[in-house]
Amino acid sequence: MDGAYCLHGDGIPAGWAQNHVTGEKVTLVATGVVLSPAERERQQQERAARLQAAEAERIREQDAAAQRCQGMWDSFSPAVSSPYLEKKGVEVFGLKEDQGNLIVPLRNIHGELRGFQAIAPDGRKGLATGIGKKGNFHLIGADGKDLSQGEIVLCEGYATGASLHMATGKAVAVDGKKAVFEAKGRTLREQGWKVVMAADASLADAEEAEPDNAVPDLKAGCQATAVQGAVKMKKTKPAPRFSEASLIREMEKRGIGRPATYAAIMENIAARAYVKEEKAFLVPTPRGEKLVDALAGAFGFLDLDFTSHMEERLDDVANGNVSYVQCVGAFHAQLMEELGRFVQAHAVPCPACGDREQFRHVYSREKGWNFWGCKACGAIFADDNGRPGLRQEKGAAELTDFLCEKCGKPLHHLQGTKKDGSGQYDFFACSDKACGAKYDNVDGRPVIRKAPALSEHTCKKCGKPLVPRPTKNGGVWFGCSGFPMCKARYWAKDDGSPDYDNPPKH
Repeated sequence: MDGAYCLHGDGIPAGWAQNHVTGEKVTLVATGVVLSPAERERQQQERAARLQAAEAERIREQDAAAQRCQGMWDSFSPAVSSPYLEKKGVEVFGLKEDQGNLIVPLRNIHGELRGFQAIAPDGRKGLATGIGKKGNFHLIGADGKDLSQGEIVLCEGYATGASLHMATGKAVAVDGKKAVFEAKGRTLREQGWKVVMAADASLADAEEAEPDNAVPDLKAGCQATAVQGAVKMKKTKPAPRFSEASLIREMEKRGIGRPATYAAIMENIAARAYVKEEKAFLVPTPRGEKLVDALAGAFGFLDLDFTSHMEERLDDVANGNVSYVQCVGAFHAQLMEELGRFVQAHAVPCPACGDREQFRHVYSREKGWNFWGCKACGAIFADDNGRPGLRQEKGAAELTDFLCEKCGKPLHHLQGTKKDGSGQYDFFACSDKACGAKYDNVDGRPVIRKAPALSEHTCKKCGKPLVPRPTKNGGVWFGCSGFPMCKARYWAKDDGSPDYDNPPKH
């Protein structure tokens, strides 16, 4: 049989096909079928129920086989010797016999008999029908020994296990499985690209090379004689890292992205320093690892199936099968739900009021800001290595007997430390924020600040005149005279006019 296939017709056509000769396997999924989140959940529950039922049936059948084997084991007689044991030169360790066949019991870790292996006089072996093949073994040389602290040798056949126990005195666990050996080889028929291309050593090491020997001339049923044996220590190698080309092939295989988006994906993960290239391979950076660790398990869009399904839905939109709102609406609702749970679980709460949504780390290298602020309660905290530190008390808004010359309302006396730590502030301000009048503190009394000179230019945002102000470097910038109600700012061009198209970054 050179291949196999499986099709599921439970309302959503899908399946797989495999070529046993080449090892290639493909997954088949019908396009144009759009599942709602509820339908997808129901489908997953039905699949889980089928798997659970199949597992329960498998366990039931194995339990029935174990009971049948126990009855047969009780009827067998203890083994004394056999032509097979004499040929192998080993002794009997806990075996029985039936009509000239050796019976090797297979038990689980609790000592319960779960099946047995029969060995014919000529060495042919077979397992009892319907028994479980995992987790069962025959233990040799364990009588009266504490195996929790000692060594247990593992092997496949009884003769091998008995000889190991006789030679070393150690306990041996025999699993009773039949060892299957295969011969591999290859012969280079055409040099091809090797004539003109030399492989990089790092690329050659990425995959374990197959033995470069001639194909053995063997026929079905023939027997080979072992010439020699050697114990070799081998370590499991991790899968080779992706290169750009192999990553694109893997994404294409999993249905992630499209040919038009592969270049943008590669550019993004490199530009954002999620990966770096080392000897033609993509290696994750600490930043990329932290990002994945933080998001994995919290957001569904990290699931490869989610991404491929989204690509299918976008194809449906392009083909007119579903609308854009239907496609994006379901994903957006799921994202908002996951984002809300993520914020509740990971966002730093305000130490003063506990709010997580309006408590932020405020940082600006240009302005010298580095603190934590809460819009919900107004509390401000110093930064302590990326976490909120000591609370910074705002200047006390002391209500004075002085009245605002502009609106007649009482003035506040404001004192405190500037947010950037550059110094202290001490001035008077109108208690009515809509008024916005401010006064300098001169010998404890408010002195109205001189009105700034207005320019002929107007604010693009509110239409009020702009006020020219100097920069630290001797330049000029414009601020709106409607401050603080309007906080628009503009740089000055070389001709002295405001640059409306390139405002300063706030």
